[in-house]
Amino acid sequence: MDPLTPEHAEQRRGEPQRATAATSDASKALPAALPLAESAERFWRTVLDVARIVIVSLIFAFVFRAFFVEPFIIPTGSMAPGLLGEHRTLACPHCGGESELSATGWRRADSSFTCATCRRTVAESAAVAVRKDGDRILVHKWSVALAPPQRWDVIVFRDPENASQTYIKRVVGLPGETVEFRDGDLWINGAPKAKPPHAQAALWHPVFDQTQLDRKS
Repeated sequence: MDPLTPEHAEQRRGEPQRATAATSDASKALPAALPLAESAERFWRTVLDVARIVIVSLIFAFVFRAFFVEPFIIPTGSMAPGLLGEHRTLACPHCGGESELSATGWRRADSSFTCATCRRTVAESAAVAVRKDGDRILVHKWSVALAPPQRWDVIVFRDPENASQTYIKRVVGLPGETVEFRDGDLWINGAPKAKPPHAQAALWHPVFDQTQLDRKS
C-alpha cells in the first residue's frame, strides 16, 4: 500500500465533502419538483370531478324533462289574459294605464287599441310600447296519470298529426258530452255552463282599483 502524501490526504478529505454537497443539491431539487407534480395531479382531478358532475346533471335534467316536468313558452295570445304569448305592453298616453296586446301586426300604420282603463281608442304609434316574450310555464306530466283532466283545467297536448306542434288550451268538454257555443256562451248537453270563480278570475282585468287611490291619498 502506498503511503499517503499530504496531497493525497488533502484529496481524500475533499471527496466526502463533494459527495455531501452533491447529495445536498439533489435533495434541494426534489422539493421543487414535487409540488409541480402534485399541482398537476390536483388540477386534473378537479377537471374530472367537474366533468362527472356536469355529465350526471345533464343526464338527470334530460330524464326529469322527459318523464316528469317540461318547460314551455306560450307562443300565442289564445289563452290571454290568463297566459300571455309574445305580446306588447302599451301605456295609454291619456291615462297611463297599461294594456297587453298580441305582437301580431305590431306597429302597423293603422294599428290602434282600446285602453283597458279609460276605454279610449289609441293609435299604437302614440303609445309607449314594450315588447315581451311569452309567459313561461312548467308542465307536470304525471298529473294526467294520477287523475283525468277536469273541466276548466289548463292542459298542454301535442297535435296528433304533428308531434312537434304543442298546444295549450282549457278543457271545456269531457268524453261523451255535446259542446255548443251560443252567442258566446258555452252549452254542455243542452244546458249553459258558466265558468267557476277560479277560471273566471283568470279572465278579469282590473279597470279601476280604489285601494291604489286610497294608498296615494
